[in-house]
Amino acid sequence: MKQLKVLAIAAAALVGLASCKTTEANYRAAYEATKSAQAAADADDGLDDNTRRLLAKNSNYRVATYVVGSDTLAVSVLFVKLDDGQAVDQLPQFSVVANAFSQVFNARALCSRLKEAGFENAYIFHTATPDYYVAAGGSDDISDIPAIMQALAKAGNPGSRAGFPAIIRNGFYRPQTSR
Repeated sequence: MKQLKVLAIAAAALVGLASCKTTEANYRAAYEATKSAQAAADADDGLDDNTRRLLAKNSNYRVATYVVGSDTLAVSVLFVKLDDGQAVDQLPQFSVVANAFSQVFNARALCSRLKEAGFENAYIFHTATPDYYVAAGGSDDISDIPAIMQALAKAGNPGSRAGFPAIIRNGFYRPQTSR
């Protein structure tokens, strides 16, 4: 009797396994569901695919939302450092990025154009991947960022492409300093 129960359970398991065959249709349905869920999640951050790809290279990428007056700002958080060897604590907490490049010479050329256009505080920072981000300016206070973005828009967003300007927050931990 005990052997009969074991045999019945084994037969039921075999029938169950046989009915769970993976088919191309099952894979396609799972792929489409994942793709639509990802598209819905990505649609909320306001970035284009290329910008999202650059930012997603950094495994610590995330988007935070800040409300400044009547503006809602999507801010990407990255762990970065300055291009010219300065200490990371000299980098403003929030940066208005005009564009991003995988080649440093392109970033330096845009930084020069921004400085010629009146953005004296333009700078370059990069991630570990490395991708080079050219900032028109930045601040430790989020309420200063909309003014920088408006100035960049007024200048015609020199060198910007779809998805830019973007706001990047330095993810590096800095202790609060007294002001």
